[in-house]
Formats: sequence, C-alpha cells, structure tokens
Amino acid sequence: MIAQHASRATAVGDTLQAPAGIQMSGVRGKVFTHRGEPLVGRTHGLMELALADHRMAVDGDLAARRGNGFVSMSEALLAEGEATGPALDAVFLAYRSPDLITHDVAGCYLAERLPGTPVPLAVADQGVGAPFTALRIAASMARSGELTQGALFVFDQNSTGWHEPFGRDTPVDTDAAVLLTFEAGDAGVRNITERRTEDPANALGELRGDHPAVPVLAGAGLRAHVPDADGPPAGAGRDCTSVWFALADRSPLRQPVLLADYDRVTGRLHSCLVAPSPGRVA
Repeated sequence: MIAQHASRATAVGDTLQAPAGIQMSGVRGKVFTHRGEPLVGRTHGLMELALADHRMAVDGDLAARRGNGFVSMSEALLAEGEATGPALDAVFLAYRSPDLITHDVAGCYLAERLPGTPVPLAVADQGVGAPFTALRIAASMARSGELTQGALFVFDQNSTGWHEPFGRDTPVDTDAAVLLTFEAGDAGVRNITERRTEDPANALGELRGDHPAVPVLAGAGLRAHVPDADGPPAGAGRDCTSVWFALADRSPLRQPVLLADYDRVTGRLHSCLVAPSPGRVA
C-alpha cells in the first residue's frame, strides 16, 4: 500500500503533502436484544480445550448460554448500509469482552467480506479505550500513506462468562455494535489522548478547559462519575460502544464534539475531538 501514497497525496509546490490524519465519513450502531448463538459453538471436547485456556470448566450454564458473535453483529450493521462501498485498506475490531468461541475468526471474515480485502487489526485489553487506540493507529496509517479508506467495528459482547477485567460485575441482557467508517483527510478526528486518573470528573474538567466551547459526549463509564454529562440515547450500548452511539445520535455533525469515556479497570480517561465533514459546519 505504500506505493499508492503519491496518488493520494496533495501536491504543494514541488513536494507531496500527505494527509493530516483521518476524517469520519459515517457512524451507525445497533443493539441486539435476541441471543441465538451458543457461547461456545464447538463440540464438547473442543469446548473443554478452549475453556481450559481461561481456567474455566464446561458446565450446564456455559453450554446453554447464548449470545451474538462478532460476525453476525457485523453483518447486521453492513446490511443497514450501502450494498457496496469504496475499497478499504484496513478494518479494525475493538472490544473488551472476546468473541463467542466459534470456528469463525471475525477479522479474517471481514477481510474477505469487505471491498478491497482490507488488512484486519484487532485492539483489545484496553476496555473502552480500544476504539480510541484503533483510531489513533488508523490516523498514523493515513499520515504514512498506508490508508485511504478504513472501517472500525466496536463490539459489546455481553454474554461471555469471563470475569473482570473482561466481563461485567452485573449481567447485561443485550449486545451492541457500532460501525465507523473514515478516510484519509484533514484530521477530522484528532487530539486522541488518554490520561491515567483516579478522579475522572476532575480530569474531564481539565479536558473541557483544553477545548472550551466544544460540547462533550460522554460514554457510560464516564457518566458513572459525571451523571449530568451528555451521553448516548436510552437503550444504546453500555460499554465500549456507548460513546460512539452518542456520536451516531448527533450525526451528521454541525460542529466539533469532544468524545470522552473512562475505563475503571485501567483507570484511564480516553478522549478525541471529532469535527464535521467538510461543508457540514453550520
């Protein structure tokens, strides 16, 4: 993909200017209330081997548990969009809880399913910060000429049996997914930051001071500490997807917004500034 860099750079005098980062081109989410896929979709012997890696035994509860896999949630989001789209250079997957244990590998599936045979990259073990990290990687790829078009799938797979930091203290009866599409551009997604803090409310105040007059959209993890902050609509995702549902609810943007969420396991406040697409500013 590096060889394609000159074709998408902007000529400035006798030099080639690379894109400044990425521009968001679309965002949509979906909540899944029905769970029809087995948590462990393998035969009994393979199930035991898979769960042994997590020091868990096969029991009646796990064998009967149902959920929504990354592949099926991705397909549901893709079905609600255009049948075809631009060729993608990369597809990112971001999540806290892992996928259902099946023979399908979601990243490989999406690489074949999406136009352009994009390179799949998964970001995990960061809680709600995983989508922010994925966007930071995508922006770096755009600046280096490795990415023109990309997509990010964010998943809340809540039926797993894993304990914190991978799961939840209290059961959640829905799953959720968000699809973000983006392209190399004039840094419409920028200031992607994270800071360690034990006082997320105070850290949010400092963040607001860095971006005066910019509305803040807070994810579920941050709203637990700052209840009056604007957040996702009722019934939206509650973990990694929540702040991105808030963005979808505001789209198309007419002004820049600051997205922020707090992960209580890692103790980090994650944020990024998202500006409207060109021509959308009021």
